[in-house]
Amino acid sequence: MRSQPATGLVHNLGDNFPLVRIVCYRRSEVIWLYCTSQDVKAPIELYDRVHAAVKAQVGDRDVGLLVHLARQIPGGFSVIEIWRSKDDYDRAMVEILMPMMREAVGAHGAATVPPITEFEPRGLIIQAAGVYI
Repeated sequence: MRSQPATGLVHNLGDNFPLVRIVCYRRSEVIWLYCTSQDVKAPIELYDRVHAAVKAQVGDRDVGLLVHLARQIPGGFSVIEIWRSKDDYDRAMVEILMPMMREAVGAHGAATVPPITEFEPRGLIIQAAGVYI
């Protein structure tokens, strides 16, 4: 019987973004994650356009994104993401997402980034990958 990992082991770096330790049992490796959530006050159609464009550009290339979950909320949409590292997140924002946002917004106005909440997950299970927090 395998032992359970400690829940939510966190290491805060200088600029206070949380990195969460995940023990992957099947591969016996430890991964540090960067987790964000964001509520965007924009039509869900904007999300749909950007999402389709990102999927077309990125395809199955590994950019460090482990989990992306979006849902419609009153007045917009909400996005939760889990990245392998903050460096991966920052690189994807600069090289992929912001150019796509500028293109999708086009004549409708400037692409601005709503506040991003960095968080420590209290639990995460990706059963097929053997990830348990």
